[in-house]
Amino acid sequence: MAETNNRLSCEGAATPAPSQKRDREYGMCVDPLVDERSEDGREGFQRKLTTLKEEGRLLEIYGFILKYRPGRPVRLRQPIRGGYNAAFCLEYADGAAVLRVALPGVNAFAEEKVRVEVATLRYIERMTSIPVPHVYHWGTAAESPLGLGPFIIMDYIPHKCSLADILQDPSVKEDPGRQYLDRNVPGDKLERLYGQVARIMLELSRLEMSRIGSLAYDEDRDAFTVGSRPLTQDMNELVVQGGVPPCVLPPEPTTYASSREWYEVLADLHVAHLTFQRNQAIESADDCRDKFVARFLFRQLVRQGKLLPDWEGGSWGRKKRRGEEKFKLWIDDFRPHNILVDADLNVVGVIDWEWAYFAPASFRDEPPWWLLLGRPELWRGTVLDWRDEFSGVLDVFCRALDHVEEKEEEREEKEDDGKWSIDQRIDALGLDAKEGFPTMTLRLSERMRQSWDSGTFWANYAARRCYGFDPVFWDFLDERFFRENAEGGFEGRMHLLPDKVRRRMQSFVDKKVEDSKEEKIDEWEPQQAREYLAEILADLD
Repeated sequence: MAETNNRLSCEGAATPAPSQKRDREYGMCVDPLVDERSEDGREGFQRKLTTLKEEGRLLEIYGFILKYRPGRPVRLRQPIRGGYNAAFCLEYADGAAVLRVALPGVNAFAEEKVRVEVATLRYIERMTSIPVPHVYHWGTAAESPLGLGPFIIMDYIPHKCSLADILQDPSVKEDPGRQYLDRNVPGDKLERLYGQVARIMLELSRLEMSRIGSLAYDEDRDAFTVGSRPLTQDMNELVVQGGVPPCVLPPEPTTYASSREWYEVLADLHVAHLTFQRNQAIESADDCRDKFVARFLFRQLVRQGKLLPDWEGGSWGRKKRRGEEKFKLWIDDFRPHNILVDADLNVVGVIDWEWAYFAPASFRDEPPWWLLLGRPELWRGTVLDWRDEFSGVLDVFCRALDHVEEKEEEREEKEDDGKWSIDQRIDALGLDAKEGFPTMTLRLSERMRQSWDSGTFWANYAARRCYGFDPVFWDFLDERFFRENAEGGFEGRMHLLPDKVRRRMQSFVDKKVEDSKEEKIDEWEPQQAREYLAEILADLD
């Protein structure tokens, strides 16, 4: 389901003060007109369902499910509409199946999303022991029953509730815009629940490919490859909440051979976001300057290679050369809301694998942001308050993960005892004969702590989160990379930008301020949009 974001709708957002220390805790808000248009698509789908129900045609949908998942049906459930999808569930004497449809409006790339998720589900089912829905059939909008849209027919996983239902603070559970961890959950219970998720994450951490991008499944060869661009949740939000023209996003067939290439794409997308979102993007001219400078300094850091960790792949002190990198499966929407548990609080399923792609290993090596349920930029205080609370639960999670790793190592040691040669045992100790020193391969729990302590966590988070970028940049990246900023924001950083960029900034700010005086949706011709963004980014390398 999509995350509800009351802060991004600017509820309670403060207007920046005229002083040097402006409030940068809110970043950009969603464009209300674009967001309303996206919601119209979902409401249109709901009206279509109502019409089908009145005409008595919903049975055709369940008949379609039965065609691909045969059995003795015993019950039809009412359709359920979530954030990104609608689901039609058919119960059988021996289980249940759902037809899940990508909702119009909120899915900018519905058919691509469905195709990628099907490939990912099949890959996870084959390569891991993680409980995921089995896919029986999927299809495009043209193949959908009653023209509902791109769809998947898959198993329904019986469960009591989601992990988020167990962990959510009950005092705010009724407000979908506020998601906080219940601090009264006993420590041993929290560690047990985290331990089950840690086991899943450890298994996922072993999956790797040689390029960055989304999975594709070749049915003729029965093979999985990285076959298209990384389809991210952020890219979807840029279009359906920010009004960014899809044509300025990475072309669908594009994949990437290095982490640096992907970081550069993400940095450019932040600039595209500020460039094309018309409404609720800025509060004032100085706020626009803050946002402009932050994005171009971030882009500068990326192009200088300063955001890539030296310990990629877990080998301390040795950077990966081009072509050596292995990329790990990353899921933007992997969180407790999509982890299902039974009455005994055992994990029985993981759902919603949309927005999954192979990404830089440093993404995999960072601690999960969802330990507090709420995102840093949506916290009840500031991102600094989030950081302070996160440190405590991170210790609990890393203990749980460390315990899982120990058990896994003990199991592997028993299975491999007596089977290894001397050379294999030397390799297992991490001795690099070519380099002449230990590679010091770290456990995942150790890499997560390293990511948090080094600040790599915040660099990755800023790279991935368009609407969380500004507070993270100013609170965690600015002074880390550019030293003290006594003047607060852009005023103390203008000298770091090339002359051409400073001159371009003034015309950029003037246009954004003028655009903010009239709320409307800009319509861009693809060539026009690409040329305009290229002009903004020109001469910066």
